[in-house]
Amino acid sequence: ALDRHNPEINNKNFNFLKMDIRNYDFKNKFNLNICSLFLHFFDVEYAKKLIANIQRTTIREGYNLFVCMTDKDSLYKNNPNNFYTSKEELIELYSDWEIVSCLSDETKIEDHDNMGPHTHNLIFVLFKKNK
Repeated sequence: ALDRHNPEINNKNFNFLKMDIRNYDFKNKFNLNICSLFLHFFDVEYAKKLIANIQRTTIREGYNLFVCMTDKDSLYKNNPNNFYTSKEELIELYSDWEIVSCLSDETKIEDHDNMGPHTHNLIFVLFKKNK
């Protein structure tokens, strides 16, 4: 299990880091980068820089899995400068990668963070690096 005192798990098959991505140095290369539900916390320009770094640190024939809130999400109205992407925008950022799978959907009604009942509009995309 991960805890705040030991945010890294390593074994012969994987390396899992739990940390603030703003503090990551992007020096290592990976077979798979999983990017789930964090890009909407950043402004568009910074999020695109993070994506470029994630792409750069993915080995050839490696994968990037994204789960992102979309510009159809109700929170987008409150944060229009943040990275609430469209399917088309995310795919354009990966124009030279293969799209392995892509779907978007709306969550069931949730009630968290004192927001009252609401849903989220999400996109799930798995990209494969060909070059």
